[in-house]
Amino acid sequence: MTDLLTPIVRAVRQQIGQAIPAVASVLPDVIAAALRQARDHDMPALIEAPADEVNRFGGSSGLTPDGFAALVRGIAASQNLDRVPLILGAAGLGPLPTAGLGREAALLRAEREVMDFAAAGFTRLQFHGPDAESVARLVAAAEASAPAPAALCHALPADFVPDGDVTTPETLARALDLHEAAFAGAGLGPAVWRRVRTVVVRLGLGYGPTYVERFDMEQPDLLSAVLQDRDRIALEVRGADYQTASACADLTRRNVAVLGLGPALSFAWREALYALSHVHGWTSGSAHVSERMEALMLADPAAWGADDPATAHLATDAQQRMLRHFGFLDRIRHYWPRARPELEAMADDLQASGMPYPLLLQYLPPETLGRAARLDLPPAQAILQAQVEQALAPCYPEEIC
Repeated sequence: MTDLLTPIVRAVRQQIGQAIPAVASVLPDVIAAALRQARDHDMPALIEAPADEVNRFGGSSGLTPDGFAALVRGIAASQNLDRVPLILGAAGLGPLPTAGLGREAALLRAEREVMDFAAAGFTRLQFHGPDAESVARLVAAAEASAPAPAALCHALPADFVPDGDVTTPETLARALDLHEAAFAGAGLGPAVWRRVRTVVVRLGLGYGPTYVERFDMEQPDLLSAVLQDRDRIALEVRGADYQTASACADLTRRNVAVLGLGPALSFAWREALYALSHVHGWTSGSAHVSERMEALMLADPAAWGADDPATAHLATDAQQRMLRHFGFLDRIRHYWPRARPELEAMADDLQASGMPYPLLLQYLPPETLGRAARLDLPPAQAILQAQVEQALAPCYPEEIC
C-alpha cells in the first residue's frame, strides 16, 4: 500500500512538485478552507490535530483523536469536499516535561497518546523525543495500534536538543543514523523504516508574540546533500506560518516536502471575525465580540500564557491585552470553542440583516471579498473561509522549479 504522502515526497525530491502544507487547527472554517485549497491545487489535504488542542483528555478544544477525525470528515462531507484525498495527521507527539512526572512516566503517557491517534486512523504522525530510542518506542506503539500499519508515514526529529536556530548537516546525518539504528534495536524491521517520509529540521524561520522570522533565501542549502543517498526521505519544517510564497517555493527547492503551520490561519480567521463583528456593531448596535473573548481569557489565563517567559517582558496591562487578541502566537484560538453560541448568533444576525458592501470594504480587503463572492456559502462563513484561503495561498506558489 502506498500512502498519500509518498508521491509528494518523490516529486519534491525530483524537483518536479511542491511541498504540502500540514494544517494544524480545530477551527471548522480553517479545515474547510484547507480542504478546498487542496482540491483546487489537485493535492491531498494534510490536516493535523494540534498537540495542545486535541488529545485523549480532550485538550483545549474538547476533542479526542476520534472526535477530531469525525469533525474533519464531517466538514468535508457537509461542504462537498469529501472527494479530496485526506491525510489525517497528529503533530508534536512525544513526552512533555510535566511537574512531578519522571522521564519514563512521561514516555508512557506519550505512548498511550500515540496509540489513540493511530487507532483512530491517523496515518501521518510527527514525533519528537529526547533521543532516538524514545522516538522508536513511539513509532512501535503506532505500528502496533494502527488498523493498517502499511498506510502509516512517520516524521522524525533531526534535533533532539535544539542548539541554535538552524539544523547543521552533521546533526541531520547523525540523527538519521541514530534513528535507523534505534528502529533496528526496537525490533522495527526495514519495512517500518521505509515508512519514514520526512525529518523535521530547523531552517531559521519562525515567529513569536510580536515578530516573524522570515526565511533567509540567501543562506546556502547545506542539508540537501545529506539526503543524497536517502531518496525516499525529504525534509519538513514546522512553524512555517506567515512566510511568503517566494520563501515557500525556495524551501521546496531545498527538498522540504512538508510545511507545518496553523496559528497564521487561525490568526487570519480571527482578523475576519473581528471585521465582521465591527460590521455587526454598525448594523445591530451589538458589542464587539472581542469583549466576550477578553472576559473568557481573563477568567482562564493559563491558555494564553499569562506566565509565559516569551511575553513576561511586556509588563503593562495594555501590552498584554494587545497580545491576547493580536499576538502572532494566536493563543486566543484556544478560547473560540467556548464562544460558539455568541459566534453562531452573530452569523445568524448578519445573514438576516445583510452586510452592506461599503461597510465590508471598511474592514476587509477587496481580495478577501472577491474570493468570498466565489464561494457557495452563507456570506459570513464565505468571508471567514476566504480570509483563511488568502493566508494559506503562499503555500501554493505558482512556480516551484
